[in-house]
Amino acid sequence: MITIACPVRISLVGGSSDLDAYVDKHGKGSVISFTPKIYTYVSIYKDILGRNTLGQKYIVNYSQREEVSSVGDIKNDLVRLFFKKENVTPCSVHMTSDVFSHGSGLAVSSSYSCGLVKAISELKEEKISDIECTAKAHFLEKLINPLLGQQDIFGCGIGGFKKIEFTSQGLPKYTFLPTSFFEYYVPYLIYTGITRNSTNVLKSVTVPDTDTFNPLVSESENMIMNGNFEKFLKLIKDGWVEKKRTSKDVLADKSLQDLDGWLDKYPGCVAHKLCGAGNGGFFLCFFEKNRLPTDKNFFKVTLSNTGVE
Repeated sequence: MITIACPVRISLVGGSSDLDAYVDKHGKGSVISFTPKIYTYVSIYKDILGRNTLGQKYIVNYSQREEVSSVGDIKNDLVRLFFKKENVTPCSVHMTSDVFSHGSGLAVSSSYSCGLVKAISELKEEKISDIECTAKAHFLEKLINPLLGQQDIFGCGIGGFKKIEFTSQGLPKYTFLPTSFFEYYVPYLIYTGITRNSTNVLKSVTVPDTDTFNPLVSESENMIMNGNFEKFLKLIKDGWVEKKRTSKDVLADKSLQDLDGWLDKYPGCVAHKLCGAGNGGFFLCFFEKNRLPTDKNFFKVTLSNTGVE
């Protein structure tokens, strides 16, 4: 049995600039993100004398269980497309994760995409690097979701704390950042209780005439490199303000607006933002190390330096 783990991604500054419309208008996009120790898992195997080999059945397990004779009959979009494109013969695949797989804002589907590509490659005994795996996963998932940006898959598939720069051609450029910021400020996630379809939010995003995100990311990188963490936290907050301006749907739900205001005043919370496209999923919050939250709804996360493995 082959089991692949891939982290999700959490973006700090620059979200939305990775979308094709933004890159086309301003020439490039960029984000600062990190991979937490929150993973998706893909297990794949072919039995010896069972449903795969003798019965010629595909077994697909996730929140549902499927048993079909043809790839085209698989209901799971990712598995059906990836198996079809990679000419996968009957086998069994199981997918699970450490977090809600729908509407979390943590790019779970993209993490699964990376894991599937890697697992299929291992099954076929083909060598593939993390960046090759990530690029293939991005190409395939974009066939399902044409509005998919670049930060999700390229943030999941390559681990660590980094700046990623995107253009319309070629692979993204990675700049890995020192992690000393996390020695002073601790990231937490708080679940909003709301799930949403990110595509619906992305459809409503308006690209600003002025390139606001790339300069914000560049300044953030400088603050991280120079150890000016208070200014960096202010830039995270500024980025969240800019993100909310891109679409009214980013924070359309009244309960999210209330939670946003509550976090503004929460003791020790020095910056917060919604993860992903917005309007649901998880809020990311940073707390001073000596003023950590006591509310049990906050979930502490730590940095992962691995990509697909």
